[in-house]
Amino acid sequence: MMHRRVFEAFVWLAVGTLLTYRLAALTKAPGGRRLLACLPAMLACTFLPIYSWKGWETLTSKLLVLTIWGWWANFKLMAFSCGRGPLDPRKGAAAFVATVWLPVNVADAETTGGNSTPKRRISEVKKPASANELWKNGTMKVVSLYTLLYLVEHRYLSGHVTLLAYVLMLYAFLGAVLDTVALAAVYGGGLKVLPHFNQPYLSHSLADFWGRRWNMMTANLLKVVVYSPIVEGSFVRTLPLKGNGSPARVAMAVCATFVVSGIMHEIVYVSAVGHTHFEWFMFFAAQGPLLLLEKAMQGRTKNGGMERNKWFQPVVAQCILLSLGIKLFVQPAVRDGFVEQVQQDIIAGLHIGRPGS
Repeated sequence: MMHRRVFEAFVWLAVGTLLTYRLAALTKAPGGRRLLACLPAMLACTFLPIYSWKGWETLTSKLLVLTIWGWWANFKLMAFSCGRGPLDPRKGAAAFVATVWLPVNVADAETTGGNSTPKRRISEVKKPASANELWKNGTMKVVSLYTLLYLVEHRYLSGHVTLLAYVLMLYAFLGAVLDTVALAAVYGGGLKVLPHFNQPYLSHSLADFWGRRWNMMTANLLKVVVYSPIVEGSFVRTLPLKGNGSPARVAMAVCATFVVSGIMHEIVYVSAVGHTHFEWFMFFAAQGPLLLLEKAMQGRTKNGGMERNKWFQPVVAQCILLSLGIKLFVQPAVRDGFVEQVQQDIIAGLHIGRPGS
């Protein structure tokens, strides 16, 4: 039975989102008025995880609600108020509400955020994921998650192999959850969605990993809320665009994007364990300077070294991601009991037997 606080929070979320839709339809131009129109939904999205926190039985459920509505939905609304992102009231109330509520990477979204002149993102050129593809990817990730959890729970793995397994479990868990929601959006909402992950283990650089392979919905939201406004020199989008921005603006935008990502991840971490040593923030904040260093090194590569770089750079990128990820992301979560709590929630959901049971 749904907890009363959860039900009440979702009622307010529905009211706030529909009110924002009605007000947004009346404000054609992005800016202050559209931001005011978005406030009912933004307040409801912020209110939902706070008010309903004690109504969820598991920590994993609480963190998913915090991330999906407290973070991602608010970023979509912020982007829309400035003429960016996936929201477009011209597509109707159902599509608008579904795009706000669901953690989906909408394939036919326009970065104009309902402006009169559409301009598509680079990622939108990609083919939308079919229902069969989502079924296949989701099933593979659930099977992988089940297998990894079984091996860890029954102590078939140890040491750094276990830490590596936690990295793979994060990928499998997020992929399974997001693919399931995307499948519901395809069947129930008729939305065209892009995959959330694009074989991140095949990344050939840090830029490739963060920009085109890992959690692409979050990457797109950070781009339209943080990166693009800094590069363009304007929070409210104006068309036509003012070029690609100066190198200084681009460098500032890259670093700021990962700083904001680190702050949002720290909020999730503190909500889970009640304190922080800022390791998660440091992990993401370090990615900006590393990407800039990588780009500078690529620019210095001579033609004669291209073949060596083709094989060397992917190895370096994966080593950096794994070493920093384990040191600053996985180990703190293991130390503070975060991993154990989420692991037990998933084990209960997948009905994996405990050793000796």
